[in-house]
Amino acid sequence: MLNIFLYLYFHISVVPCLILYMYGATKLWMVVYQIFFLIFIKLLTNFLSMAVFKPDDYYRGDIHKDVSLSNNLIVWTFILVFVAYMIATSGLPSLSSLGFDNISDVRSEYDAPLVIGLIQNVLCKILIPIIISDTFEKKKWGKCLLAVLIQVYVYGITGFKTFILIPVLIIAVKQIKIKNFKKLIMIGMFLGFSAVLVLFYITNSVMLAAVVFNRLAFLPAIIKEAYFDFFSKNEFVYFSQSSIASILGIESNYSQDIVYLIGDIYFDSPDMWTNTGFLSDGYSNLGILGGFIVSAILSVELALLNKCVRNPAKNYVTVVFLLFFIALNDGAIISVSISGVFLPAILLVYFTRVGENR
Repeated sequence: MLNIFLYLYFHISVVPCLILYMYGATKLWMVVYQIFFLIFIKLLTNFLSMAVFKPDDYYRGDIHKDVSLSNNLIVWTFILVFVAYMIATSGLPSLSSLGFDNISDVRSEYDAPLVIGLIQNVLCKILIPIIISDTFEKKKWGKCLLAVLIQVYVYGITGFKTFILIPVLIIAVKQIKIKNFKKLIMIGMFLGFSAVLVLFYITNSVMLAAVVFNRLAFLPAIIKEAYFDFFSKNEFVYFSQSSIASILGIESNYSQDIVYLIGDIYFDSPDMWTNTGFLSDGYSNLGILGGFIVSAILSVELALLNKCVRNPAKNYVTVVFLLFFIALNDGAIISVSISGVFLPAILLVYFTRVGENR
């Protein structure tokens, strides 16, 4: 799982930054900074995997059977109660809200309490994706279709693209019969980019190109450059704008949210939400030391994930974690881990051993 993360993150984060550097749009030290900490993450995760989180200890002895969430009545009851609540409070989405054209309007109109948002992420980023992956692999088409429809419904209500991309990614990975995830990532990116270009020339629409090329690769790289540039000249944030800081009542040393401040200064758009990757976010909080802190946190998570997913090619939950790895390209480690439910996903797999193919 460590190598899958490193391979994917290098291609969607470091490579776009390298391309920007080649065209003079960023500085070399900003690229070197990311490469250095990817190497640091690899070394520290490997050390933790050997010294602390040993897979052999996890698999030794009498272990319980694989937990199938797709057949669990309690899980399905939880999901259906949540869907009923969403329908009661938000109704049904219009057909126009299911596309990408009105996604900003849908997202701006959607407002949910913190607890509902967390439940929504647990369901739509962990439980339902695992069910989709499991039922697709076992050819349980009825449950698979129901789970996909729930994801599409929640996307239509919330406007969060991740929810609609999850089933697409899972099914695409299942269809491509490649067990080597490095080859899968390269072939998947090549086919995805090629398909977008073909559709652009056929339809003359830039929407898919903007979503795939810009939103996935180059816009995050440009925003990273803005963060590195701004905080190389200004005071760090000292983690005072993280979700944990807000819970603890810690006040920020900036009067404006950094995500809006960067949008205002670098993109002339004060309403632009410029969230950034975990490494540039670490730099904005505490410079190089911040890079070590966020890398250490991620290394612990990856070492734990390595421990409970011994063979990624034979474990159907692997695909679910690809989305969390992609989220780290434009998300802070604390937000992706807590509110983005990356850490709960790891703990769920660790304690239930769901997806384990023995």
